[in-house]
Amino acid sequence: MAPTYMLDDGVDLRTVAGKLGHASTNTTTTIYSHLLKSAETKTAGIMENRLTNLKNITIDKNKKQAQ
Repeated sequence: MAPTYMLDDGVDLRTVAGKLGHASTNTTTTIYSHLLKSAETKTAGIMENRLTNLKNITIDKNKKQAQ
């Protein structure tokens, strides 16, 4: 089903709701809540990786400046 793939690929909820003709994102959330939970987990992992990389870059930069 297309909405399933859209949500799984990271398309935002408002866009998916609009494509489905839902007047409210609440309708989409109710129907596809299981996918939204997995998207939240995926997003959390992405954010964690980016923050870790940023932290490592900052640490490396500070070490170079201290030398």
